[in-house]
Amino acid sequence: MKKILVSVVAVLALSTAGMAGVNNQTGCGLGALIIKDDSSAVMLALQATTNGTSANQTFGITSGTLGCQKTKFVMNEMAEKFIASNMDILAKEIAVGHGESINTLAEI
Repeated sequence: MKKILVSVVAVLALSTAGMAGVNNQTGCGLGALIIKDDSSAVMLALQATTNGTSANQTFGITSGTLGCQKTKFVMNEMAEKFIASNMDILAKEIAVGHGESINTLAEI
């Protein structure tokens, strides 16, 4: 039974990878910029290998370079005001790991 379950999961994983869109496997980075051809699995593997060995995806995501989009922090004005006025209480509740102020901040 265990072998059948593992086989089914492996087949599903491989079949979804085959139906994937254009270059959404390797992401952004130096490999995607240098190797433009993404028509075969070999080229995608070269893109991913180049991204992995040069360790540049993290830099690209953080800085918004190398074809990556810079990450945006989600923050609203109400949350900023709430944090500013409840900083001490929040610090204590964060240290404990739970509390009413943390729940309120999560709702905001």
